[in-house]
Amino acid sequence: MQFTDTFFLFFFLPGLLVLYHLSKNSLQPYILLVASLIFYACGAKEYFFLFVAATAFNVLIGYAIGRCSKKYGKSRIILLAFGIAINVGVLFYYKYADFVLGSFWRWKGAEYLSRGIALPLGISFFVFKAISYLIDVYTEQIENPSSPIYAALYLTLFTQISSGPLARAATVLPTPHGGGKIAWNKFCDGMSRFVTGVCKKVLLSNPLYGIVEEVYSSNAGDLTTAQAWMGSICFSLQLFYDFAGYSDMAIGLTMMFGYDCPENFLYPYTTRSISEFWRKWHVTLGAWFRDYIYIPLGGSRVDKNWKLYRNLFIVWLLTGLWHGANWTFVIWGLAYFVLIAVEKATGLPKRFSSPVAAFLYRIITLFIINILWVVFRADNIQTALIFIGRMFSYHADSMINARVQFLIKDNFVFLIFALLFTVPIIPWIRSKCQKYRATNVIYQCFFVVASIFLFFWAVSYVVAGANDPFVYANF
Repeated sequence: MQFTDTFFLFFFLPGLLVLYHLSKNSLQPYILLVASLIFYACGAKEYFFLFVAATAFNVLIGYAIGRCSKKYGKSRIILLAFGIAINVGVLFYYKYADFVLGSFWRWKGAEYLSRGIALPLGISFFVFKAISYLIDVYTEQIENPSSPIYAALYLTLFTQISSGPLARAATVLPTPHGGGKIAWNKFCDGMSRFVTGVCKKVLLSNPLYGIVEEVYSSNAGDLTTAQAWMGSICFSLQLFYDFAGYSDMAIGLTMMFGYDCPENFLYPYTTRSISEFWRKWHVTLGAWFRDYIYIPLGGSRVDKNWKLYRNLFIVWLLTGLWHGANWTFVIWGLAYFVLIAVEKATGLPKRFSSPVAAFLYRIITLFIINILWVVFRADNIQTALIFIGRMFSYHADSMINARVQFLIKDNFVFLIFALLFTVPIIPWIRSKCQKYRATNVIYQCFFVVASIFLFFWAVSYVVAGANDPFVYANF
C-alpha cells in the first residue's frame, strides 16, 4: 500500500483520521501505532515480523540506555554499540551482502549466484531512524519516554516509514504536539500539503516516468543524442517530483495527526553550487550524516586540511552506498565528494565577483547534476558511460528522433509545468498577494479551488490505473 493507492485515499486514511481524532488523547498513540503496523503489513507482509522484532529490539535498547545512570558509563556505551551493530548488521545482510560477495568473487574471476532476497520496505530509513534514536537517548538530547509506546511510534510511524523524511525522535517523544486537539489551521495545512504531494507525484512525476522508462530500457548504444538528453532531463525532473511529492505527502499526513515533520526539499534546482544543492535536496539525510558522521569525525573544524577531506570522503562514500548496493551509487557519491572538495578548496562560487560568472556557474552546476543522475539511474557503470557518451557525441536516427518529438509534444504541458515548479513561483505569488487583504482572499479562494480540482484530476489517473511506484521506496 502506498499513499496514492485508492484504498489508502478512500478507506484507510479517512477511517483512521476519524477514529484517531474522536478517540481520547491517551488512546491516540496506540491507534496510530496499530495503524502503522497494518500499513507496513499491507506493503511488505513477508517482512512484518522482522519489522516488529527490529522495532521491539530498538525500543528495549533505547529504554535500557535511558535507564542506566551515568555512573554506569561503560554499560551505556556497550548497549549503544550493540544496538548500532545489530541495526547495521541487519541492513548489511539484506542490502549489501550480495553486493560485497558478488564483487569479491568477480574480482577472483568466479561467478556468484545472488541469493535473490527482496529488500525489506524502507529498511534504510528505518535503520537510520533507529540509530539516531539510540544515539539521541545516549547523549540525552531526548528524554527516555516513560512509556515505550512513543519510541515504537517514532520508529514505525506509517507517514515516514517507506521513504522518510528522516525525522528525529524529539518530534514524537514524549507526547504529540497538542495530542488529538490539534489546531484546525494545522490540520488544514496538513491536508493542503498532502494534496500538493499527490499532485506532484501523479500529475508531474508519473507522466515523466513513462518517458524515462522508455529511454532507459533501450540499449544505451542505440540511443540518439536527442533521446539521451530527453531521458536524462526527464529523469532529473521525475526523481525530484517523485521524492518531493512523497515528502510533501508524508509531512502533510504527519501534521494531520498532530506531529511535526521536517522539510526535505527546498527547491534544489535553484541551487548556486554543488554544495548548496545538497543543502536543499533530501535535507534530512544530509542532516543525519552531518550530525552522526561528519561532526563526530571533526567536521570542518579540524587542525589539518587532509582531515577535512577525509571526513568528506567518508560521508560521501556512505551517502552513495546508502542509496544502493551498486558501484554506480559508489561512483555517484564519490563524484560529489570530488566536486564539493573542489568547491571548498577554491572557494567557488563565492569568489565570483561578476553576476554573469555566478550565473554561468549555476548553469554548469545543473548540467553536472543532470549528468550524475544518469550514473545514479543506470544499471551499471558501463551503461552509464555509454549513455553519457551518446549525450556528447552526435547520433541521429529519423525514426527515433520522430519518437522523441512525439513524446515531447504528447507531454508538453506536463514538461512545462515540471520545469516551472522547480522554482518557488507559488510562494512568490503568495507573498505578493498577502500584502493586501483583498488579494490575499482572492489567492486563498483560488488556491483552494485549484487544489480541489487538481486533486480530483490526479485521483482520476489513479483510479484509471496510472499509479507508478515511488522511486525511493526501493531504498
